[in-house]
Amino acid sequence: IYGVFRFLLTIFLLIKRKEHFLGVRPLSPTMLLLIIQQLGTSFIKLSQVLATRTDFFDAAYIHELRKLHDQIPQMSPKDFQTVFKRAFGNGGIFAEFEHEAMASASIGQVHRATLAVDNQQVAVKLRRNAIAFMVTQDIRILSFFHHLFRPLFSDYTRNSVESVLEAF
Repeated sequence: IYGVFRFLLTIFLLIKRKEHFLGVRPLSPTMLLLIIQQLGTSFIKLSQVLATRTDFFDAAYIHELRKLHDQIPQMSPKDFQTVFKRAFGNGGIFAEFEHEAMASASIGQVHRATLAVDNQQVAVKLRRNAIAFMVTQDIRILSFFHHLFRPLFSDYTRNSVESVLEAF
């Protein structure tokens, strides 16, 4: 919860162009990116939308947030094994399967593979482990904090923030 609070407080301070709130300063661009990645899928997706809002953030923050479009860490080996086994069992349908993802995104990742039946090369998308549950929980948390922070925004800014959340 603390990470969510720091993320949202940083967003609030940056949008309002304030240096601090109750003595707490916004996270640096690099720390904000790290927190977002730790918070996971929903916060990454929300931040991808925020990365388009140059009216909210200066160039340093935009630069870091845009990394979320194409520099998402792969799922852990343990999560990969869980997801792979759930989808393909022992993987017997593949002659080859590259465990290293060729692309990784907030919802899942893509792997190169070769089908055993005809040696056709294919791209296989794997969704992150427990993604539906995590997104549902994240939306509840974001809604709670949104209602908490809502009174702190002016009508103009509040409408902009709500449009970002609706796009998310």
